[in-house]
Amino acid sequence: MFPAIDPLRPKNKEMSTDEAKRILRYFGVDTNRPVIAQVSRFDPWKDPVGVIKAYQLAKKKIPDLQLILVGIISARGTILI
Repeated sequence: MFPAIDPLRPKNKEMSTDEAKRILRYFGVDTNRPVIAQVSRFDPWKDPVGVIKAYQLAKKKIPDLQLILVGIISARGTILI
């Protein structure tokens, strides 16, 4: 069986825009500025270094750009934001 997202799990429930903005502000993200983000495991196959390099390039053209990396160290690890 192929892996799939379970739409009934609480982490996959629909979220209002207001709730999403509240969570982003809690973590210090300015919701009025543009964002580039990656949500994945922190491992070489997900290329977080490539995301950082892309952010550095984009920030030259978009000075207000913010980078958000959200993920876990391993499939069973701790969530980091």
